[in-house]
Amino acid sequence: MEARLLLAALHFNENAQRAQAVTKQGELQWGVSHPKARQGAPVLKAVKGPIKFGYVQNLVTKTLELRSQFPSYRKATVLAEERRVPPPIASKYEKPNKQELIDSHRSRFNVATSVTSLE
Repeated sequence: MEARLLLAALHFNENAQRAQAVTKQGELQWGVSHPKARQGAPVLKAVKGPIKFGYVQNLVTKTLELRSQFPSYRKATVLAEERRVPPPIASKYEKPNKQELIDSHRSRFNVATSVTSLE
């Protein structure tokens, strides 16, 4: 299931910024839809260009590279466990005192304002 989710994310990222389709005369293509939310009133929508599947070739190439590098799943998991994982970025910083942060926090409600009368 996770593989399907990741594949869907790759497909979306590849096709998210597709340009609007153009006619042979060079005009932008538009489609008309009738959504139920607008009680069937027509709404103009841009027709996107063709879907791209360039990420598939990259996946196949990388899979074949990894398969030649790691002949079995067992060897791949052993090598993955041996890899050194870097420490979290937050570990570089000193942990602040929470109460000091709360005391120093200022919001628009804490600021003393001078009220002028309209007399």
